[in-house]
Amino acid sequence: MITRVRQGLVFGRFQPFHKGHLSYVRIGYGLSEELYVGIVTPPHKYLVEGEDGIEYRWSPEENPFTYNERHQMIKRSLQQAEDINMKRVNLVPFPLRDIRLWRYYLPGDIVAFIRDSPAFEVGGVDRLREGGVKTMVIDDSLEEVIRGKHVREAIINDNGWEDMVPRGVADYIREINGVDRLRKLVGKKA
Repeated sequence: MITRVRQGLVFGRFQPFHKGHLSYVRIGYGLSEELYVGIVTPPHKYLVEGEDGIEYRWSPEENPFTYNERHQMIKRSLQQAEDINMKRVNLVPFPLRDIRLWRYYLPGDIVAFIRDSPAFEVGGVDRLREGGVKTMVIDDSLEEVIRGKHVREAIINDNGWEDMVPRGVADYIREINGVDRLRKLVGKKA
């Protein structure tokens, strides 16, 4: 049996926050006394130059929602989740690629919960360890069923995307005209 850690970290781009992400947060919440949800912020260009296969993840099409919008999506989703006490959750920016900034957002003794997933960025575990963050691999099979890219495609094509995200996220995306924004980014008319 795994014992709870004092402070845990789950993180992602959350573009948008979907039910797979909610599953990941619930796992981290169950393993932590206090959970930090790190909302990955786009890196400065100098941090991704020359890293094959990584730059595409920072294109406008891959990142249609701002930090504040993603923060609202997550906050609304967790407030609606009956099994999560928001007093034990902190939503913070997480500049994954810039280790020097982590100390401004995360406590020193934190354990990052890493999904056992091919979607996890190559070198991510090494970067966390280089930054002094302990890691624990968790199984989160729902994350593999729902991917942000698929949710964005479903939003663009109006193909059942509301079933892929928590209710608060669907409401918020409509509220901020996120459907139209995504369609404009890819040049698709409503």
